Amino acid sequence: MSAWLQYALWALMFYGMWGFFPKLATLYLTSKEIIFYEIFGIVFAAILTSLLLPGKITWSGKGVIFAVLTGLTGMIGTFFFLQALKHGKASVVILLTSLYPMISVALAMIVLRESMTIRQMLAGALAICSLVLFALA
Repeated sequence: MSAWLQYALWALMFYGMWGFFPKLATLYLTSKEIIFYEIFGIVFAAILTSLLLPGKITWSGKGVIFAVLTGLTGMIGTFFFLQALKHGKASVVILLTSLYPMISVALAMIVLRESMTIRQMLAGALAICSLVLFALA
């Protein structure tokens, strides 16, 4: 199995848990509280990563800006995700929000001028169709 696929499968597993644990948290905490306590997990992961992975932390102005934007948009998205989980069914909310890569793909095509094959476009369209069918059921 290629390295990228192994990493992708690990990401899939952890993103799956990331999508589920907030539903449990909404049973006991407000969105504000969840985001506050979630920071502890993020800081712990950042410390662990910096200690276990080789290399130094370096500075690149543009890289830092995009990294901070990643955290900012992720936390804003998390807030809305928590609100949706609080008021909706986890199965539908998680499926809907799991299509966020479609936004990333569209941005990559527009900003980075990346291209997609017809098969990849068809797969994206089918993913959107599956969401519509699931949400209407």
